[in-house]
Amino acid sequence: MHVVCVGGSDAGISAGLRARELAPSTEVTVVVADVYQNFSI
Repeated sequence: MHVVCVGGSDAGISAGLRARELAPSTEVTVVVADVYQNFSI
């Protein structure tokens, strides 16, 4: 499975992490508009 999360805010990163927790073989792509992604999580 491949999941695409649009938005690199806390919600987008959390969704990607949760998808990997539920199915470790899932490929996750996070699409962000900023040059630097959010590392707060």
